[in-house]
Amino acid sequence: MKKKLNLLFIFILFFIFMLNVKAIDYNTPVYSDMTYNQCVDFQDSALYTTGSGYFGHCIKATCYSGVWKTYYYISENMVRCANGNDSQYVQIVKTGCSNYVGSCAPSTKERYCSMITYYDCNKTTSGALFTTTTTAPPFVPPVNNTTKKTTPNRPIPPKTTSRTTMPIIKSNNNFIESLVIKDIELIFDKNINNYTIQLAEDIKTLNFTIVLEDTKANYKIENNEEINRELPIKITVTAEDESVRVYTINIKEKEEVLDSNSKLDVLKIEGFKIKFDPDILTYDLTIKKQSILNISVIPQSETASYYITGNSNLKNKSQITINVKAEDTSETKYIINIKKSNNFTNIIIIILVMGIAGFVGFKVFRKVTTKEVETSYEYE
Repeated sequence: MKKKLNLLFIFILFFIFMLNVKAIDYNTPVYSDMTYNQCVDFQDSALYTTGSGYFGHCIKATCYSGVWKTYYYISENMVRCANGNDSQYVQIVKTGCSNYVGSCAPSTKERYCSMITYYDCNKTTSGALFTTTTTAPPFVPPVNNTTKKTTPNRPIPPKTTSRTTMPIIKSNNNFIESLVIKDIELIFDKNINNYTIQLAEDIKTLNFTIVLEDTKANYKIENNEEINRELPIKITVTAEDESVRVYTINIKEKEEVLDSNSKLDVLKIEGFKIKFDPDILTYDLTIKKQSILNISVIPQSETASYYITGNSNLKNKSQITINVKAEDTSETKYIINIKKSNNFTNIIIIILVMGIAGFVGFKVFRKVTTKEVETSYEYE
C-alpha cells in the first residue's frame, strides 16, 4: 500500500510539472515600447503544425513622413499547416501596437512593440471548417480482347512540380561596428547613439573611419564639411530593409567642462514596486513567469545616455544591467538581480505540508480512539 502511494505521489508531481511547461499563450503580456533585442526575443520561430494556438510577433513602427507605418519583424504568416490548409484562420487577439496608428511627429527613431495572434489550421480564413479535397482517379476504359485500335503516339506533357517561394528576408542590422575619429579620443559603443567631443576652433572637418556590422547597410555623415558648431554631426545608418539608426556627435569647445553626471533620476519597472535611490546600484527583484521586463529610465543629466542589457529570456539568477554614460564618458552601472519564483517548488512544499498535516492528524485521531477503547474496557 505504501509503495502504491509513493508511485501516485510521483505521478501527481510529474503531471503538475507538465502543466507548467507551456508555449506562448493568451496570458503572455504584450508591450508597446520595447528595445530591438526585447522585440526579437518576443518573436516566435516558424511553426509547422496541424493544430491551433497562439503566436508572438515582433512589430517595428516608424514615422519618417508623419504617418505611422508598421512592419512584421519576419512575416505575418509564420505558421505552416501540415494538413494542406494554405489559408488558415488567423486573428489578432492582443496587441501592444495600437499607439502606432495614424499621424505622428516625423522622426527617424524606430519603435518596437509586440503582438499575439491566434491561429487554427482546422479552419479557413472565413472561420469555416477546413476539409481536404480529393480528386477522383482518371477513368480507364475496359479492355476489349476482340478488337484492337491503334492510336497515334501523343507527347507526354512534362511533370510540373509546385514550388513554394519563401519571402526574402532583408537584414535590419543598422549598427556601426567600429567608429574612429582621427586625433579625437572617443570611446565608441554601438548601443550608445549620443556622444560629445571637444574640438579646437581651427578644426573645420573630421576624418572618420567607419565599419558597419552588415555590409548590406550604408551610411551618410551630415555637418562634417565646414562644421557648424551649433549643430551636431549626424551619422545615419540605413539597413538593407531601410530601417534607420542615427548616431549623434555633439560638439563643444576645448575649454568647456563636460558634464560628469552619470546617475539615474528615474528607474521604474512596470508591474513592480522598487525603492529606487540614485546612489544604490544593486537591486533584487522576484518575478514569476515574465521573460522580459518593461523598464523606464530617465538620467539626471540631459546630456547622459544609457542602454540596457540582459533584459531577455529571464530566468533565476539572471542579471539586468543599465549602463549610464555621462557626457565626459564617466559611467555608472545599475544592476538588477533576478530571482524567479518556482511554482513547481511551491507546489511540492504545499503537498509536503499537507502530507505532514494529514499524518499528524491521523496519529492524533488514532491516539484518541485508542484511549477511548482503553477507557471502555476499564469501565466494564
